[in-house]
Amino acid sequence: MIGSVPNTNGNLNLYVHDRTNNQIHAVDSVTGAVMWSYTPIGDPVPFGKMGPIWTEGGRDVIGYFANTPVFPGVALKDNGDGTNTELWIGGPENFNWIGSGAASTPGGTIYVNTFTDDNGDGPTPTLWAIDATDGTVNWAVDGHRGEGSDVELNFFTRPAVMGDRVYCVGGFGVVTCFVDNGGSYTQAWEWRDEAGEFTTVSVVDVDGDTYVHAVRQGDPNADPMVPGEILVLRDDGGSFTEILHTDLSGTMLPTLYGNNSATVDPDGNVWVAGGTWANAAFKTGEIYKFAPAGDDCYADFNGDSSVNTQDVLAFLNAWNADDPSSDCNGDSSINTQDVLCFLNLWNAGC
Repeated sequence: MIGSVPNTNGNLNLYVHDRTNNQIHAVDSVTGAVMWSYTPIGDPVPFGKMGPIWTEGGRDVIGYFANTPVFPGVALKDNGDGTNTELWIGGPENFNWIGSGAASTPGGTIYVNTFTDDNGDGPTPTLWAIDATDGTVNWAVDGHRGEGSDVELNFFTRPAVMGDRVYCVGGFGVVTCFVDNGGSYTQAWEWRDEAGEFTTVSVVDVDGDTYVHAVRQGDPNADPMVPGEILVLRDDGGSFTEILHTDLSGTMLPTLYGNNSATVDPDGNVWVAGGTWANAAFKTGEIYKFAPAGDDCYADFNGDSSVNTQDVLAFLNAWNADDPSSDCNGDSSINTQDVLCFLNLWNAGC
């Protein structure tokens, strides 16, 4: 992470987590000098991550939530002079999986997802609302551990936040939205198919509509391989509308440990990474770009700004080759229904 307040050298600091030595470092972004280091309590953890970052008293403050129940979280204030101040140790009672906190907008609350595993005192909650000023828990969501795939909530990544709404994804194919009411929460809606694990989530506002992008990691070690998937939902308040759900006809590379992503750029394109070190067949990886529909016309299949028979030929060639672009109806299966879908669009023109 990069800070927003200059240090005594006049440069911004980079904040990095050294997992091997279990340290957090503040590094001058220009000189590369280590300005200060902090060692959290506990053993080195393989999947701990930092975040969020905010300012307090004119200085950068870094949140860190560990991948261990021994040390739930810490807020570190960068004093700018080569030292730091530990503002608090607090937060959730369990560990997170390749994720950390997400700040509310505006700040004041940090949302952290954790496993709902039994930490010795019974199953823990799975979403925590943490007061950024002192690390206390405002509220937490029951994970319903062991109560069945139709109700259990077990979240695996950093949540996404838009205003007072918090979006979480996890096991049993769950994508869900919570509303922060201050000292309590409301679950606004839930999408669930009880299959696999969603391991990343992002959210974006487009002309007043909120779109949630969730990526399912798939399984690179299964035989046959289980592909990754992207799911796009529009948040309608108390419900949702499914906009897109595809595995690119089974070709989207799976990942392991949530190494995929769902990043939205300023133009509304969604970027997803696929591939994993855990299986030689998928180590090369791929990057997928999902473009917004906008004013594009699917019937103009060859993109020459004219809808004619050349578009029909281009579509049929792609369809015959099982090209994912010919999945006209977006059902992740290329068949005659896609031909009918295209012909209807082509007949309507642009």
